[in-house]
Amino acid sequence: MALRLSEQQGGLSGAVDQALVLRGEHIYRNGLAAEDVPNCTGCHGPQGEGIPPLYPLLSGQHAAYTAATLAAYRSGERVHEVMNAVAAGLSDEDIAALAEYIAGLY
Repeated sequence: MALRLSEQQGGLSGAVDQALVLRGEHIYRNGLAAEDVPNCTGCHGPQGEGIPPLYPLLSGQHAAYTAATLAAYRSGERVHEVMNAVAAGLSDEDIAALAEYIAGLY
């Protein structure tokens, strides 16, 4: 089993649009000053490792789940004082970019 796993080729976990991933990396690491969105690294760490239980692990999370979660924070369907404010400044494209980038973090 270990031999089989060691022979497999790695890659971006399903990411299909490199420009989208790069946009997500920019937002994750730098935030969006004009939209008052802070970077994600301050709470979730540079590799998405989080600080449990305060800030959850993000690395490797499925892009669809991350996108749905950020959209739920933005709409107020999911409530968290910090994340509601952060997500309020994200467009649909920003959410998609972050979700793709986070899916590739390990």
